[in-house]
Amino acid sequence: MNENLHISKDGEDIIKEFESLQLESYIDTKDKHGDPVYAIGWGHAGSIGGNPIGPDTIITEEEAQKIFAADAKIREDKVKSLVKVPLNQNQFDALVSMAYNVSTAHFEEMLAISELNKGTYDKVPDAMMHYNVADGRILRGLTRRRKEEGVLF
Repeated sequence: MNENLHISKDGEDIIKEFESLQLESYIDTKDKHGDPVYAIGWGHAGSIGGNPIGPDTIITEEEAQKIFAADAKIREDKVKSLVKVPLNQNQFDALVSMAYNVSTAHFEEMLAISELNKGTYDKVPDAMMHYNVADGRILRGLTRRRKEEGVLF
């Protein structure tokens, strides 16, 4: 149903606006043990080519773009597998952006997906707003991102 959709330039732009390009690794968050989780590029965490991202990891802008394309493809596939109703390009882009930010695991549990699959498209932007909290605090940046994704949707 949504198999032919791919993230558009508008969708990429919203992700890149909020993630911002970092060519040197940075601490993105902490894991369940309190250890730092490093990220690089446009919010990529984990590893690159099987090598964990550490405190001294550096990449080029070209490498960042390749990593971004692979990460976006993973999120595209997740949206396609979870959403059972037809989407237009803006709706697809908004959901890919959100999946990029909240992780594919959290994306599966989202209220917005539940509402969408009921066919209640109009409830999705409000449902997105439930995902603006990190470490128990409402974050202005996440609130702004969810609003923009809701408008795009």
